[in-house]
Amino acid sequence: MNLPSVNQIPESSSAAFEDCTVTAIAPLRIKRDADTSELAFTPGTLVNTAFLTIGDRVRVDISRKPMLVVGRADGLAGVDTIVARDAAILVATRGQIPSSVTVGSGSATVAADGTVTFTGVSSVSLNGVFDGLGGDVYDVDFYAVTSTGATIYTRLRAGGTDDSGATSYVRTGSYSQLAAGPTRYSSTGANVFGNWCPTLAGTGSTVAGRMTLFKPKRAVLTRMFMTVLCAISTPDLYDWTEKGTGPATAFDAISFIVSTGTMAGTAKVVKRS
Repeated sequence: MNLPSVNQIPESSSAAFEDCTVTAIAPLRIKRDADTSELAFTPGTLVNTAFLTIGDRVRVDISRKPMLVVGRADGLAGVDTIVARDAAILVATRGQIPSSVTVGSGSATVAADGTVTFTGVSSVSLNGVFDGLGGDVYDVDFYAVTSTGATIYTRLRAGGTDDSGATSYVRTGSYSQLAAGPTRYSSTGANVFGNWCPTLAGTGSTVAGRMTLFKPKRAVLTRMFMTVLCAISTPDLYDWTEKGTGPATAFDAISFIVSTGTMAGTAKVVKRS
């Protein structure tokens, strides 16, 4: 199926178009000129939002349900200028901006693209990152270095409290250690939703990976898949994959917890769809 370019408006006998203003990017929000506030829903779009910024003017088909952004109101003249202006966006994916960040110790800061950088923490919680607006799939990117031998794990979070129900989680996975080969793993009734490594051997061990969460903000079973590379200090490597199902609760946040000692690193939540 061929989609129209960002300069091309789809032909429709019933189409009605307006030029609107972009008020937010992730999720996309627009304001009609006749309104005093932005629309309360995310419109459909044929435009890659990586090439939009707040304040841009876009052409919107208001006859569709939901409304459909079909192009920039000013076209795409001067592509080189647009690419230069949005170079930072092309390098770093925009993430969800936490409503707040809670740490068990140490400190954390939030960058403009939603990246949370933390240091000396026993736990770090990204609050308000699952908004349920315009999408149900979220990627959680995570990197950390531990201060001592430890396990790093995740808990989902709602209303400022970690969920630690002992009977609501099912997880299965496998890991391959260079020194020992592949091993299967399963757990039921665990009060964590994903380990970022089966174990970390000692000071300076590193973890880098991605967890994909499905429908965390809806009061249905939350599902996840994660894949991680752990570089432990012996030296050795773990390749770790895990999938799981969590309780039918509307979660709005996620916590990363180290079992002992502290950790430093980054975390970011990106809405996929």
